[in-house]
Amino acid sequence: MKVKIYDFDGTIIKGDSIFVLLKFLRKKGKISIFTRIGYIFKSVYAYLKEKNFEAYKNSWVAMAQRLSKEEMEEFVDILLRDYGYKNIIKDIKEDGYISILCSSSIEDYLDIVGEKLSFDYVLGTRTGEGKVLGKNNSKKEKARRLEELFNREGILVSYDESKAYTDRFDNDSWMCSFVKNKYLVNSIRKLDGFENIEGIV
Repeated sequence: MKVKIYDFDGTIIKGDSIFVLLKFLRKKGKISIFTRIGYIFKSVYAYLKEKNFEAYKNSWVAMAQRLSKEEMEEFVDILLRDYGYKNIIKDIKEDGYISILCSSSIEDYLDIVGEKLSFDYVLGTRTGEGKVLGKNNSKKEKARRLEELFNREGILVSYDESKAYTDRFDNDSWMCSFVKNKYLVNSIRKLDGFENIEGIV
């Protein structure tokens, strides 16, 4: 079976979706400018000084879950409209391919992205009760989740015909290992086995 695997931040959209979410939360009055600065400081401190990635990610999850389902859909609409790479989005659905969105972004809004862009499967960081459930869906965890999906759904991947898209090889080399045709989006790096392509907002 032919598959197309996509990262999200920097691959389908420009930049990091979590910072767009912060702006949206501020606009909606869900957080004050001081709360916003405090969250950023605490999360970055936890990550850089204490090497506590769980605390870092949980701080973002707690903020995201202040939004209602309707507000989250509004956020995703803004995200795709104002930051989406239109040419990348246009090519997601291709006859004969199973499309998979595989990202470390939280499923709170990644599931909505998947619905709006008609992905067949969405694999993101799972959340609940204001925190991350399980592991952050990044690096080797992406490969584990993909393999789990393939086994569960009976997807036998055609390596030579399948494709993967990312903006960062160092994070997604494991994700890309399932396919022969690999694409780097808006990267200045030139890597063997990867074709560089441009994402246009």
